[in-house]
Amino acid sequence: MWNATVIEKEIDARGNLVVTVDFEDGAAKIREAFATSQGQPDGWLEEQVSRKLKSLEAVTATVTPDKGVTLGKLPDPEPEPSGDAARDAYAADMARYQQYLAAVRLGIAIDTVQDFIDLKVRLKDNFLPAYLDLF
Repeated sequence: MWNATVIEKEIDARGNLVVTVDFEDGAAKIREAFATSQGQPDGWLEEQVSRKLKSLEAVTATVTPDKGVTLGKLPDPEPEPSGDAARDAYAADMARYQQYLAAVRLGIAIDTVQDFIDLKVRLKDNFLPAYLDLF
């Protein structure tokens, strides 16, 4: 559980109000300065500190592998089936088309590859405005 303590409050050389706060959880200590050059409503600092405390609690709760654990690439997520077979087929064709475009960016000539030619025709012939979000 993180706690916050105001340790300093001053007006700096530029005319900013700077409030320095220490955040501690028993094991770690973080110091942060909150500054403003304008008048603030009552509760301004409490709101800023509350946000930081929530952020620190979330970071502390984040599950991460132990030090030294080797991580690999996660598998690409499978798209959720829409329940519309034609839309799902179009989405699969769009994914395949994107793979071909990646090859083109690498300088690979694919304009004579029959699968690519057929794919472009299928995408053109089966296009519906409802599929725009697939692009």
